[in-house]
Amino acid sequence: MEFRCSTNPFDATKPAAKKPFSGKVRRVRAGIFNAPRLCVLLLVTLAIGCGGSGEGLDQTGRPVDESPPVDNTPKADFAFLQNSVLTPVCTVCHLGGAAPVGLRLDSANAYDMLVNVESVQAPGVLRVAPGDPDNSYLIQKLEGTAAVGGQMPIGGPPLDAPTLALFRQWISDGALPVDTSIPPSTPPTVIATTPGTNAILTSAPNELSAEFSQAMDASLVSSLTFELRGSGGDGTFADGNELSISPSAVTLVNGTIITMDLSAATLDNDLYEARLTGTGATALADLNGLVLDGDADGTAGGDFVWRFTIDTAATGPTPTWRWIQDNVYTATCTQCHAAGGIASFLMLDETNSFAMTVNRASSGAPALDLIEPFDPDNSYLIQKLEGTAAAGSQMPLGQAPLEANVIEAIRTWVTNGALLEPGDPQPDTTAPDVVLTVPASPLSNTQLLAVEASDDTGVTAVRFYASGTLLGTDNSPPYEFSWDTTTVADGAYSLSAEADDAAGNTGVSASVSTTVNNTPAPDTTAPDVSVVDPGSPLSGTVNLMLSAIDDVGVTVARLYINDE
Repeated sequence: MEFRCSTNPFDATKPAAKKPFSGKVRRVRAGIFNAPRLCVLLLVTLAIGCGGSGEGLDQTGRPVDESPPVDNTPKADFAFLQNSVLTPVCTVCHLGGAAPVGLRLDSANAYDMLVNVESVQAPGVLRVAPGDPDNSYLIQKLEGTAAVGGQMPIGGPPLDAPTLALFRQWISDGALPVDTSIPPSTPPTVIATTPGTNAILTSAPNELSAEFSQAMDASLVSSLTFELRGSGGDGTFADGNELSISPSAVTLVNGTIITMDLSAATLDNDLYEARLTGTGATALADLNGLVLDGDADGTAGGDFVWRFTIDTAATGPTPTWRWIQDNVYTATCTQCHAAGGIASFLMLDETNSFAMTVNRASSGAPALDLIEPFDPDNSYLIQKLEGTAAAGSQMPLGQAPLEANVIEAIRTWVTNGALLEPGDPQPDTTAPDVVLTVPASPLSNTQLLAVEASDDTGVTAVRFYASGTLLGTDNSPPYEFSWDTTTVADGAYSLSAEADDAAGNTGVSASVSTTVNNTPAPDTTAPDVSVVDPGSPLSGTVNLMLSAIDDVGVTVARLYINDE
């Protein structure tokens, strides 16, 4: 076995060319960690622990002729960059809960934490912007051109030029998560369109787009393979009066999104049909030649067709949660904000969007709720859609901003109380009032703590705390807790209480400072002692009696004659 410290994935010392481990310590190349002694110590430990000469065995101890072949050919794909650079070099720091700025670069997390994720150090700049290496913060840090901080890898030599070129090429090719040289097993399909199927638009769009399930061949993308036509005003496409629309350009973005530029086209009120071709000699296909599965039946071939309407007289977006869900969240946001997406911490699918946004604090701006009913200006979601948030990019990330009338509809919905259904009662956003009563300090033995809690919809639970530690819970009035102070150490405590209501709002009492003292004061008072006078003179055997009284009891009584 060998411990490599080199940062160059093109190192001539490749696994296929290594000799079996002989049990001797080999000379180790010092690399990014600048710690050859550490490497040698590790190798010495390995040498001591191995038995035999190791002849005929590979690095894992398997016979050489049974070892699977290892492909070390440098490639501009994520798997190669992960295995050759990110895992061996970057995870020295960027691993686990202590990773700088929370950026973990192990194989389980690296892709989701890099691609289309905003940099913490340079807000507004993506760590990896697919198709744009110059504006990718990862490249800036690796090349030493970032405005913040030092060049990566920190404390070691920079990556060599061929390795940097691979990172740049991978990003230029769309920063795909898989090696595109490995043919997929299924043909590509269309997984999303903008505008959506059967959408009714109140103004002409400047662009159409469709997203494919895998990277496509850009050479096949043109106005012949992505077409748009209007019905000619009669809502049908079979009577010969259809109108073909000439786009300014048809392009492939990030390898998986085809766009049609309509900024110079004139689109009147009409029904429109967009078509992506999966038939004929110029059919769209992926990088491995698999033709578009337009009808999503699992077999290559067939056109993908969707329609939308432009009606400038339409009333436009409806300020309801249902409309917002169908036309904004589901159509646009769930590309990232869904289970398994890069922003799954905030899921905006139909099941989760309302509960995860209304009256829920934002992770990007903890002082604000994502949606604050009746207050759109202080709703973080509105700020992100309008591009006014103090941190981060305008949403939707990497796409054109929502149209002004769509944002205005969302604003109106929030202003009207952010109701799940029209006519619903206004959501309860008021926390219970909580007042805690504590006996006079110091406290000892068992003491009764009492809470007065009130709420317009009722209190469901009250919790009692001592310096942040939960003492107990009372779910019905009167809200009380008997605190056995002998279970805690003597000293100062801050007592508080919380109360929940049925809507999930929590009220907190003012804290009360108190002291616990269960250690009795030292007894400094001596017993009262007197001798009962037996009379005088004495002779023979005489019973002498003592009287001894003390507040904590007498343990021993001693009688002296002449002080002896």
